Amino acid sequence: VKKSQVRPALPLKVFTAAILGGLSSTYGVVVGALLLGLFETLVAVHVPFAYRDPLIFGVLIVMAGAD
Repeated sequence: VKKSQVRPALPLKVFTAAILGGLSSTYGVVVGALLLGLFETLVAVHVPFAYRDPLIFGVLIVMAGAD
């Protein structure tokens, strides 16, 4: 029996979407998640699979430094 594994970057993506959309707004978090998913999909066309998660972390760093 093979155990299912949750991708380790999933909590990072959820947190990045929350920061992107704003922690105080539920709708903002949803919009942030949609924007993050769109960004990840567009990046996947041009960047190898192994670099997608570090790019999401880079978005988090840029958004944290924007304040």
